[in-house]
Amino acid sequence: MSYKLATLGGDGTGPEVMREGLRVLHAVSSVIGVDWSIDDIPCGGQYYLEHGDRDWPEGAEARCDAADLILLGAVGWPSPTGSGPVLMKDG
Repeated sequence: MSYKLATLGGDGTGPEVMREGLRVLHAVSSVIGVDWSIDDIPCGGQYYLEHGDRDWPEGAEARCDAADLILLGAVGWPSPTGSGPVLMKDG
C-alpha cells in the first residue's frame, strides 16, 4: 500500500522533530508493508526569513490537499536576535 505524505517541518525544533518522526515512520513502514511518497513543503518563520514572503510556496495548499496525510513539525520561531517572535511586515 502506498500513501502520499506532506511534511511541514516548520522552524525552531520542527525540522529536527520531523527528521526523527520520519525515521520512525520509515522503520514502521518496512514492518507493516506501507510505502510513502514524501513531499516536503517549506513553511513557517524560517521560510518567511529566507523569502520575505508570508505566503507559502506557490501550490503548497494544493500539495497538502493531494496528500493522504500531513505531518506538521513546529511553527513559530523567535527572531534571529532572540528578541521575540518573527512578525509579518504589516504586524
